[in-house]
Amino acid sequence: AAPVNPRRVQLVMKHVDTGGLCAATFSSPSDVDARTWYGGESHVLSGTVTLPSSVSEGQYELYLHVTDPDSNLRTRLEYKISVANNGNLNDPSTGLIDLGHTVDVASGNPSSSGDGSGPQLNLVCGAESDVLPGYGAPTTSAPVTSAPVTSAPVTSAPVTSAPVTSAPVTSAPITSAPTTAAPVTSAPVTPAPVTSAPVTPAPVTPAPITSAPVTFAPVTQPPVPSPTSPPVPSGPTSLVENGSFEGPSVSSSWSNYGNGYTVVTDQVQSGSQAVRVTDGAAKQKVTLNAAAGSTIKVSGYSKSSGASTGLWNDYSVYTDVVYANGGGYLWGQCARFAGGSATEDTWTYSEWTFVAEKEVAYLTLYTMYRNDGGTAWFDDVSVTVTPP
Repeated sequence: AAPVNPRRVQLVMKHVDTGGLCAATFSSPSDVDARTWYGGESHVLSGTVTLPSSVSEGQYELYLHVTDPDSNLRTRLEYKISVANNGNLNDPSTGLIDLGHTVDVASGNPSSSGDGSGPQLNLVCGAESDVLPGYGAPTTSAPVTSAPVTSAPVTSAPVTSAPVTSAPVTSAPITSAPTTAAPVTSAPVTPAPVTSAPVTPAPVTPAPITSAPVTFAPVTQPPVPSPTSPPVPSGPTSLVENGSFEGPSVSSSWSNYGNGYTVVTDQVQSGSQAVRVTDGAAKQKVTLNAAAGSTIKVSGYSKSSGASTGLWNDYSVYTDVVYANGGGYLWGQCARFAGGSATEDTWTYSEWTFVAEKEVAYLTLYTMYRNDGGTAWFDDVSVTVTPP
């Protein structure tokens, strides 16, 4: 069925170098009502975008963002509308729809982009908290009915929004006429496949030590560790605060995401406590201050009950990386779990390692299990940094 409320439709510009986001919002439903889109039909969005004086010069990629208008829901992936653009669906980590176009913003005399047709749209920069998952309630952007703010000119084709050949997943077809602006044909988008995969290392079973007998008494050997024991700690120390969820004050280190988490004592990998998650996560900001070229490893243990396979980032130790000095972001660095029989009532270890291209200020860590009907448990979560 179609959503009861009109959808919030935005044109999003992403800076190619910094990853910073700017967004222009259509005033639904007077400008565009996504509830009226038929699957398999072309829809044209038009308007004149006014660039603010704060916009950074450089090249920007264009995206469409269709989501719930509620300020507490609009950044959550499950409230974003999936749209097929030439057969390619939304980016799974952000919910943004790649329009396959770029524009260049250069310094110069302030101007607006567009032919004057359609509504006037104000572009608001620093829109990450208004668009991206995991940022909570967004900041309030300037209303689209205000007077245009002058800005640096766009040296490429006018930013009037690109037509999207769409098949909305959650909206019912209602007849709608396209606006009069000339459509810009978007190029086919082929999203790069996510290359990270769950890593399930083989259990470490130390070889028994054979000692020579002593003439006056035999040497008693220490017990061999169980194969299910966590790896012997070595190398860098984890920067996660209370990654084993022990003690009475877990909530002082971990906050709730989605439906949050519950501390349990009946299902543990080590120690006496772990966390149980049903459609949510335990969340923590982890300060790194890691130099460019550092190797960052994200790891943890999980088991599940009734979890599906192929959940990708939705069942993982998930991180979003924030570079220092306004250097942008690196989304979705995840140690994934396979789900299904691989983790059914069995503690499984997974890790993901990557090299920071820039200096890293911090990352946001989630014990993520969402968009599925089962239950997952997490324990012994870790983030380590090895300098270059």
